[in-house]
Amino acid sequence: MKNFNLDGKILLNSSRNCLKYIIKVYNIKKIHIPYYVCPVIWQSLRQENVQIAFYHIDKFFMPEKKFEKEDYILYINYFGLCGKQSKILANKYKNLILDNAHAFFAENLGLASFSSPRKFFNVNDGGILNCEKELNYELQQDENRNIKIFDFNSFCKNELSIDNQPLKKISNITYKKLLEINFEDEAIKKKNIFNQIRNIFKNINEYEIKITDEDIPMIYPLISKHNEFIANFLSKNGIYTLKYWSELPNNFTESLFQNKMLAIPIIKKSSEICSFLSF
Repeated sequence: MKNFNLDGKILLNSSRNCLKYIIKVYNIKKIHIPYYVCPVIWQSLRQENVQIAFYHIDKFFMPEKKFEKEDYILYINYFGLCGKQSKILANKYKNLILDNAHAFFAENLGLASFSSPRKFFNVNDGGILNCEKELNYELQQDENRNIKIFDFNSFCKNELSIDNQPLKKISNITYKKLLEINFEDEAIKKKNIFNQIRNIFKNINEYEIKITDEDIPMIYPLISKHNEFIANFLSKNGIYTLKYWSELPNNFTESLFQNKMLAIPIIKKSSEICSFLSF
């Protein structure tokens, strides 16, 4: 991980609004995005009247489509596992936009990149944008939210509160919380937890995980015949595994991740609970 700080970043109220900011500041009329993506992405683009061209990815998360050099391309750093893929694409396409919502600590590459602090830290909102251009008008600051995330229901409540929020600056309470975080320490903790979980499941995981030393994943992707048992075990112990994302036909590569992958969150409790399992 490069030394991370907030200097020079554009601080907005959500990662989806970071994407809208990029669309506005570069006046993008058409963009290529993956089929395997959170619906919020294409919903946001359609709200900005952007023409969308979809592409598929392979089992290593690389686009199966060839792009023109001038194309605007949105690439997802899936689950924080795709540092190598991001570099390859950034070196090839000058208008690459990186969605690092799952990869808070990832290197800033391409035309612009953005991340989501609330997926990694105890904050209710925020989007961090790396972009050389800025809009020529002042944004309002978002109101402070203080929703306590106790369980899955409160998590969903917070997500709904962020939906359809207009483009604004990050809230003051979130900004202050981010200033108090030691990002270096947090990155080391995340990497250690990921390695602990990977060590627990290394003998049963059918999916080969290839990451760089700088990758700090958000989830551990597990594909095994034990997934249903493990998911139930985690749920009973208060750890919720989300499904990513809406369905695609089984003949597409992405269905491997949709239908067979268990996404184990990289949090301390995950490694503690998983340590009781043996295979």
